[in-house]
Amino acid sequence: MKVLLLLVGILLHGSLQVQQVLQVKEGDPLVLLPCEYPTFEVDNATVVWTRSDLTPSTVHRRQEHRDELKDQNQLYEGRTSMKAEALEKGELDLTLTRLQLSDTGIYSCSIRDIREELRRTQVELLVDGGFPTWATVLLVLLCLLVLCVSGGLLFHFRTYFKEEYRVPLEYGVDFVLLPCRTTARLPEGVRVEWTDEDNRMVHVYEGGTDQTEEQNRFYKNRTLMEKKLKSGDLSLTLKHPTDEDENIYTCSVLSKDRDVLVKKRVHLQIRGPKKQRSSFI
Repeated sequence: MKVLLLLVGILLHGSLQVQQVLQVKEGDPLVLLPCEYPTFEVDNATVVWTRSDLTPSTVHRRQEHRDELKDQNQLYEGRTSMKAEALEKGELDLTLTRLQLSDTGIYSCSIRDIREELRRTQVELLVDGGFPTWATVLLVLLCLLVLCVSGGLLFHFRTYFKEEYRVPLEYGVDFVLLPCRTTARLPEGVRVEWTDEDNRMVHVYEGGTDQTEEQNRFYKNRTLMEKKLKSGDLSLTLKHPTDEDENIYTCSVLSKDRDVLVKKRVHLQIRGPKKQRSSFI
């Protein structure tokens, strides 16, 4: 029986071995390098995992019931293991943990008895570095920077995107600003209308001038709109606000064909003691 096994071993050793390729990523917890041989039929069997491109070349050695790691390459210290019953069952797989880029290479699994090598198989291991750590850190920092900048811009231009504003104001101030801003590119010749909840005309701007004749008398001489159509700022200043000015105001931008291009609402809430209502209707 031993002579037959020896002859089989010689034939296997002399034949071409199929090379298996395993691909993993740097940082993966472990990989299993496969190797099988009926070592349970061999007296004093030893299995040695090696890499010929390293010095020393030993990755892992197991014989009888224990590991022999005195000649193990330092790159693999504490990172290799085999089953306790590997030689008894012929399951000679090598477990390699905490994968590194330097683990890339061709690993040989050699089975020997006290006289000679019975079989040798090879496994190629490719460790993909993936996205470099420094690049990952840089990407995270760039993302944080973009978030900070975009957040700051959104905060700065927040009134350009809102459809409705709430403006609280302590009573007794000289004026209040009713915000109306847009990012839309406005064409030439638009008409800007400010109206209140009672549909009274608060302010009208068209053709480059204020249309005071269309304004409700309650707001006469109390409104001012800066001409900033190109920047999208259509805000209205309301002078000498009183509790009667507490209202919901609508800012509408109309095209020459009277299509509504922009519409925003401003809820003005006057705070403080009430003043006697005026006689304006």
